[in-house]
Amino acid sequence: ITFKSAAAQFSLYFPTHYFKVIHTLENIITPEKLLTWLDQNRNICLVDVGCGAGAASIAFVEIILRLKEQEKITHPVNIYCLGIDVNQWTLAIYNQLITKLQLQVVSSKINLEFHISPTSIREAVLPVTGYLSQKREQWQQPFLCHVLMIHSTVVDLLSSQHKRQQQQYEELKNLGIKSDLIVGNHAE
Repeated sequence: ITFKSAAAQFSLYFPTHYFKVIHTLENIITPEKLLTWLDQNRNICLVDVGCGAGAASIAFVEIILRLKEQEKITHPVNIYCLGIDVNQWTLAIYNQLITKLQLQVVSSKINLEFHISPTSIREAVLPVTGYLSQKREQWQQPFLCHVLMIHSTVVDLLSSQHKRQQQQYEELKNLGIKSDLIVGNHAE
């Protein structure tokens, strides 16, 4: 994986992932639901898995920014994004985009903070839990009301994990272990 390949993926896939997330936020979650959430609590977290260089994070912030511009949200909003990806070059693009976006949303009273996690989904569980806990403490809340986890680039992160699991399954079968003794449905 190189920066050039990450740039190619960015230019090819970013718009697709971005519009999938926009569609989901506008038509499935709905702006009305987001407004209800933000009326209840001005802090919201977004875990952007397989971050696609920030497609989900940027789409989410854009929806909130649009609601602010329409004056449907009049109070300050805190958004915490956590980008997870195994591709460090994609995370470099994520860092650049979110850093620029941070500066652009300040005038709209949106406090945008972020971290990146250069890991797979499985490896990110404990660190993500820790960062969300830190954010909860920083916001002085007993729990986080609104945490969205958006996984807009499924294939990249899960394909290597699937191949590894299939290989382990085959090795266990070759060692004489019956399929029905192996926890999980590795056959599929």
